[in-house]
Formats: sequence, C-alpha cells, structure tokens
Amino acid sequence: MARMTGLFPEASPLFARSVEDIIPVVRPPGQSDIGELYEGFLLLQSGDNVPDFVLPATLAPPAICGIGAEETGRRSEAVNIEFDSDQLLAQYIDFPIYKLSQVPEGMRLMGASLELHSSAVPYRASLLYDLPDSLFSGSIINIDAYTSFAYPFPLFGSPPVEDNGPAITLDKVSFLPQAGIYVPVSRGAVFHWIKHNIRYMMTIEYPPIEGTTNSILSDNAMLNLASTLVQVS
Repeated sequence: MARMTGLFPEASPLFARSVEDIIPVVRPPGQSDIGELYEGFLLLQSGDNVPDFVLPATLAPPAICGIGAEETGRRSEAVNIEFDSDQLLAQYIDFPIYKLSQVPEGMRLMGASLELHSSAVPYRASLLYDLPDSLFSGSIINIDAYTSFAYPFPLFGSPPVEDNGPAITLDKVSFLPQAGIYVPVSRGAVFHWIKHNIRYMMTIEYPPIEGTTNSILSDNAMLNLASTLVQVS
C-alpha cells in the first residue's frame, strides 16, 4: 500500500519531526512556579489556568459529522480511513503507532483507523480493542496517536470532589514507550506519553463486574498491560 507522504506530498513536513525538534519551554517572568514540567507535559491542578507559555496546537481537530456546521454552514472536514490490520495502518502513515504485544484473553483488535482533514493532513491514528463475547459493546482499549497538540500538553489533577471520593492523580511512570503519565480512573486508566513529537494516549475502560462497581481488570493488571506496548512494524 502507498505511504502517506507518497499520496499526499503536502503532508510530508508533518512527519519530518523528531523528539529532538520539540521547542524548548520558555517560562516568562512570573510564571516559573505554574505547574510541573515533565516529559513534554505540564502537570496542573483543577482551578489552574493554562499559562501563556503553552504553545497551541498547529492543527485543530477536524469537524465530524457536521458538528458545528449549523452556525458556519461548512461541511464536515473529517475523513476517516479504516484498515484491516494495525500493520496496514502502520504502512500507510509515517509516524509510529503502538499496539499491545500481549492481548488479554478473549480480547481482539476491533479496528485500526486514520482520521484526516479534508486537505489530507492526518490528525489521529487509532487502534481499538474489544471483547467480542462480552455483553459490553464498544471498544475496551483505545490507543491514539495525535499529530498536533498543545505543548507542553496540559494535564489536570484534582482532589476528591466528595468526601471519600476518588481523586484524579497524575502519576509519573517509566514503563511506557517513553516516560509519561498514568491517570487511574473509575474502572479503567489513561496513559499519556509523547515520542517523536507525537502525543499518544491509551485509554482502558473495562465494564464492571456484575453487581459491583469494580473493574474486571485490576489496577496492577492495567499497569502490566501498558508495559507491553510495542511499535507496530
């Protein structure tokens, strides 16, 4: 299959970047104590304002299914391409995509897709895993690669909203393809990392055990699962 840069020459500069090309963060006077910088992320707390030194994304998310077109009258800009395998997706794009090297029993790769603007500039590549024999419909694990994002990318933690309620924590981890952030959530987890100037996010959302609010996958099992991520070749 033809590669993205061959099909769309105008998209080539998007992929001519590496992790070394990331612009250094310059904190202006008076903003040196806002958040914590870590591996391309800015760790903030709820109520914090995003500081001025955060660079906006160079490419906005494409409009999907006419959303927002009611007021502007413009057509949807989103173009979606579906692939039969993660390898075909990897052959089509010129930036890395990651997959699970150890898929949990009963789970399968549900789909591989690429979202582009109508100008043919890619915005997001995705892999989705599901449990085909489960009553739970939809994807269980999503692995997304974003070509454009604010930098440093802001992530927000939060104290418990209710007494004895869960807090949103931003935990630093080193077992991802690049050191990044682990965010435990109800019945799941979100993992963030930035590599090759691409922002990656893996979201795990398991259905609860029948009759409880607990996930069918333990926190340790989700951490172990994230540690099996490998680049699709």
